[in-house]
Amino acid sequence: MIYWICVCLVVTPLLVERWLTDRRRRAIPIRIHVHGTRGKSSTVRLLARMLSERGVVVLAKTTGDAPEYILPDGRVEPIRRLGPPRILEHVALLRRAARLRVDAVVVEGMAIGPETVWHSEEILRATHAVVTNTRPDHAETMGEGRRGVLRTLSLMMPQRGAFFTGDEEGAGELLEVAERNECAATVVASPTSTRQPFRLAATVAERIFPANPATGLPDVADDEGPDWRPIDGTDGSVRLLDLFSANDVETSAALWAARPSERGRLRVAVLATRADRPLRTKSFLVRLLVDHGFHRILPLGDHAGWVWLAAGGERVERVAPWKSPAAIVARLVAEATAAGFVGVDFVGLGNCHGAGEKWRALSKRNSEHAD
Repeated sequence: MIYWICVCLVVTPLLVERWLTDRRRRAIPIRIHVHGTRGKSSTVRLLARMLSERGVVVLAKTTGDAPEYILPDGRVEPIRRLGPPRILEHVALLRRAARLRVDAVVVEGMAIGPETVWHSEEILRATHAVVTNTRPDHAETMGEGRRGVLRTLSLMMPQRGAFFTGDEEGAGELLEVAERNECAATVVASPTSTRQPFRLAATVAERIFPANPATGLPDVADDEGPDWRPIDGTDGSVRLLDLFSANDVETSAALWAARPSERGRLRVAVLATRADRPLRTKSFLVRLLVDHGFHRILPLGDHAGWVWLAAGGERVERVAPWKSPAAIVARLVAEATAAGFVGVDFVGLGNCHGAGEKWRALSKRNSEHAD
């Protein structure tokens, strides 16, 4: 008897929560789930704005470096977490959306494992799914290579909904999954363009609620990507190209190639590593070793020692893990000056958390003034 009482005490709240979640979800006619390797947050923000300008009441949520709610009135509310992100945040989103009586939710996917991606879709039951791209990343959880990313992201495909993705490698496999799920699929051209998030968001918004021909689409400036920022306390001779958030090698390589250093400047790759991303570290190191555009490779973080052993060679810098970014910059600037270089360019790669955050702080003041 006591056993069954305990079972009821555990199971009953779960069943009630499931019933409430289903009820709240049904009250929201448009549910858009945005996932992919890169560009998710930008796509979510643009899509929320475009739908709002069409008179749709929207609640949006991003989960990038600075997670936030975008409220129906346009206000941005930062999300403060106690611990790592959890997919149960989707339940809280539906609860808030039902309370606000919104017409649509636009949600950035936070799950990167097959089970959690599937569970996210079970919670949201999206009417529209958007995959920004399928560039290889998160190999530890999604699987290695583009095929692993495709297998994982295919689990977010809605049943009898609408699906949108860019015209890049892997789109064909996703279209096959969409067909099996009786999902209307749309492939958007120019996925590698700097306007990719705009193109995806505009296509989805047009499908849901066509724009007034008299006003057309909103005027959104071209996103030229990250640019050089002078490091605080310098006259511009020392700069940082912040690619810490790019994460995947394919995107990072395209961005650093688009921002070459002028002749006579020392170019240093700052590789920020994390203990839970060993395959990402390996992918970046392999690419950097064959890319002779960098004079030095500076590994930092949890895998720095492994990089020293695996790479060797005179291009790999060895610095003590307790050294501050400012001290490392000062040392390399002194060495560059002695070698006849006119300046130093640091390119931040790998991960934004940990070492990446400390390096970002070096150019924070200048970034704020520039914006």
